Amino acid sequence: TELKKAKNSLHKQEELLRTLINSTPDIICFKDGQGRWLEANDADLKLFQLDNVDYRGKKDSELAKYSDFYYDAFMTCEATDEIAWQKGEISRGVEIIPKPDGSKKVYDVIKAPLFNEDGSRKGLVVLGRDITEMKQKEEALRESEERYKKSSTLYRLMADNIPDMVWAKDHEGKYLFTNKAICEKLLIAK
Repeated sequence: TELKKAKNSLHKQEELLRTLINSTPDIICFKDGQGRWLEANDADLKLFQLDNVDYRGKKDSELAKYSDFYYDAFMTCEATDEIAWQKGEISRGVEIIPKPDGSKKVYDVIKAPLFNEDGSRKGLVVLGRDITEMKQKEEALRESEERYKKSSTLYRLMADNIPDMVWAKDHEGKYLFTNKAICEKLLIAK
């Protein structure tokens, strides 16, 4: 009966863990010391279209055979796993996963290598957060800043080449902007 209680307790803990890892939109994968998948959450399986694949016990390079489309992504994952193990510490990086519709998903990936007491590889925990939207917003902001710089330069050129006086002051009356004409007419060296 003690063995039965222990098995029930273990089963409940496994069920809680499964519920936990499947309730997040982040990708989660546990691998053994040789890089074989032990457990992956639904988000990870969906990302790589492995929903109906018996993935347990397979390396990324073996899973790549199930999808020509994701071959490069799987091979990149396997290579970055190796880097994490060689570093011997938690590593973080950005991985770009192409989608069949032509779009791309950008993931902030954390890889935590686990080692046995003798230093041999025990496993690897892979966590990935979809940061695609954040990266798109960063790119839009960068492009907006570039357009502002270009338009600011254009406005300065236009203002400096018209004969009328152009200026801007703040609420305290301090000049924020003056063009060449105002400087010349007021004999101010700009």
